[in-house]
Amino acid sequence: MPPPPSTPPAPAAPPASPAPPAASAHPAGGRRDPSERQVIAEAARLTQRAQRSWGLALPPHPRQPGRSQPVEVLRQLRATADQALSELRRRTGPVDPEIRDDLLRALELERHLSRHILTRRSARRAALRRGLERLRPVADPAHLLDRACVEALRSCGVRRAMLSRVSDGVWSPWRSADTTVPAGGTGSAGRAGPAGRSSSAGTVISAGTVISAGTAVSAGTASGTGTTAAWHELGPMPVERLPLEAEVVAERRPALVERPASDPRVHPALRRLLTSSFVVAPIAPADTVIGLLHLDRSGEAREVDRDDLEVAWAFAEGFGRVYERAVHRQRLDTQRRLVQRAAQRQGLDTAPPDHAIDLLPTVPRAPGRYEPDTASPPVDAPEESPGILTSREREVADLMCAGLPNEQIGERLVISAATVKSHVRAILRKLGAANRSHAIAIHLRHTPNPP
Repeated sequence: MPPPPSTPPAPAAPPASPAPPAASAHPAGGRRDPSERQVIAEAARLTQRAQRSWGLALPPHPRQPGRSQPVEVLRQLRATADQALSELRRRTGPVDPEIRDDLLRALELERHLSRHILTRRSARRAALRRGLERLRPVADPAHLLDRACVEALRSCGVRRAMLSRVSDGVWSPWRSADTTVPAGGTGSAGRAGPAGRSSSAGTVISAGTVISAGTAVSAGTASGTGTTAAWHELGPMPVERLPLEAEVVAERRPALVERPASDPRVHPALRRLLTSSFVVAPIAPADTVIGLLHLDRSGEAREVDRDDLEVAWAFAEGFGRVYERAVHRQRLDTQRRLVQRAAQRQGLDTAPPDHAIDLLPTVPRAPGRYEPDTASPPVDAPEESPGILTSREREVADLMCAGLPNEQIGERLVISAATVKSHVRAILRKLGAANRSHAIAIHLRHTPNPP
């Protein structure tokens, strides 16, 4: 009897489609990188553990990790990794897993902290460029100086900015601005602080400049409260009574003061106002210091560091160039108006000139064009120098004709070499001279009794 036919096997079930991956709160590249504060706190714990377990010999970490400078922590992490590697090389036998883990963790934290430092520096440089771009369209030098402190806050990322003037060896406070977090606030937009007025777009100061959301800004000139009043209560004083400021003016380089209370260069009056670390940077258009900018982080856990110094110096240099250009533009506008008035009195055409001006025309002048009187001096000849130079400039010009350099002229007239240099530039400009020798020749030609 033949066997019953076998039942065909049932078709295999189709493979189940893979379940979609569960949504993760972290990016696809892995877990989210720790914040800078977390890295600094973990670096402190790593240092303490290494000191207890295998005798890491490093300076103790600061008690408050929030006040630690990221660059200092980065340097300490590198020292920890170097010492862990040296310890592994020194020991014989199997690799100690604890030292190995500390070495790998120190290298990982160093990588995270380096990334945070580079990101913050790039952001600060970008803010600096934006701040200078906002100042370049300003044509009025006085308006530029009024905005200096507020733009310093925005561009340098500090809490207080104080501007002072330096003129004829006298230092005097001028402008100030500071940011404060509203009392009891969290930094959100719409909260009003004691020194400012908030809006949905940010905090608006008296000049109408928006700083950032939730940050109140106090700015003033000669009255106000807080930093503004304390700054202006200092009053003018000779620069030589301020050792730190005199050093910055003489060298035209910024200075970083880490401990004002024990720094002998800080004047006692400034020490009462600048209680934490601060930076002072010179504003020196045309190589002449006209002002100083003091910046600090009063009220912040972070102290001022070398990166703040570099950003402050870059802002001061950029602001000086913008201010110098505004001064030249204002001077040219004034001279243009004077020439137009003089031409109108003579009945000449005062239409604005073409953009393309031929300084050396080769074609004959058209009929009706103005021709200078034959009795008048040539166009390129300046007026008599005694009539256009001030008394001080004539003294400098006489000493230039005597062959004295700027340093000896300054000693003879009891003024600084920078002031002499400024007078020399003014003499060259007024006499229309191309260089120092040309100015001497012009001055001798128009001086009855040369020295």
